[in-house]
Amino acid sequence: GLRYTKENKDYRPVHRDLVSGVLLVPDDVAELDITDTSPRFGVEYRWNESFFTYASVSKGFKSGGFTGRTVDPQPAARPFKPEKVWAYEVGFKSDLADGRIRLNGAAYYTDYTNLQVVNQEGITPITVNAGKAEIKGGEIELQALVTDDLVLNVGLSYTDAKYSEITDPFATININSKFANTPEFSSTAGLDYTHDLEGGGSIMLHGDWNYNSKIYNNAENTPELTQPAVHLFNASVTYSHSSERLQLAFGGRNLSDDRYIISGFGQTGLGFTEGTYARPREWYLTLRLNS
Repeated sequence: GLRYTKENKDYRPVHRDLVSGVLLVPDDVAELDITDTSPRFGVEYRWNESFFTYASVSKGFKSGGFTGRTVDPQPAARPFKPEKVWAYEVGFKSDLADGRIRLNGAAYYTDYTNLQVVNQEGITPITVNAGKAEIKGGEIELQALVTDDLVLNVGLSYTDAKYSEITDPFATININSKFANTPEFSSTAGLDYTHDLEGGGSIMLHGDWNYNSKIYNNAENTPELTQPAVHLFNASVTYSHSSERLQLAFGGRNLSDDRYIISGFGQTGLGFTEGTYARPREWYLTLRLNS
């Protein structure tokens, strides 16, 4: 496949200090022309009815633009270029044990140029093209019908993300900075047990465990916003009527009641850091009616 994109963006900033009325950015029209040609190549080979492999190479881009909100005075509107990436992936999908086990796996490599990063300059967040980066990793997932009533799901992923070059002179990150919101290891495991009731209908018991290694919640890797590894547990019990028109579920999320940061903002110019925490342990009761 092949995708061609042509964009033209005009931007007129009218940013004033609310107290003095002074323009923070000159009232001029800035223009940005963007063209991109993105191909994709893929091949699949089915070895038999239960196993096939694939490989793909593709190019993508994220459009450029202008920083739309500034607090510090700027000599002109601040544009940023499109972010571009080449992505390579190989993998397999399989059904084993007469279809009772499904095992899938993939490995990938991505090469970024003009990587867009939100850069904290003074008290203004500015989107810049920080440089180049590489992300490589792999994932594997297993689904198994342990018995006719018990289903096991397991997943594991590994991600190695790093900057290979920092080209923006104003970047607040360096070559050793860690990617935001990108844990090195992630894994999950879940069990579903379904029991048919004699009078009709069924009861399903569900439990799952999710794990993420250390997560940096902003590009600058602010220590106060760095979340150590966290384990999360969820469980539920669901009653389904034999007519499939009624379903009643009771469950709990974050059963270990962990407090962990899911996003944050570091305002170094003001010495201010703000983090948002995930919801604590919670219980829910859901009634679903299907017409």
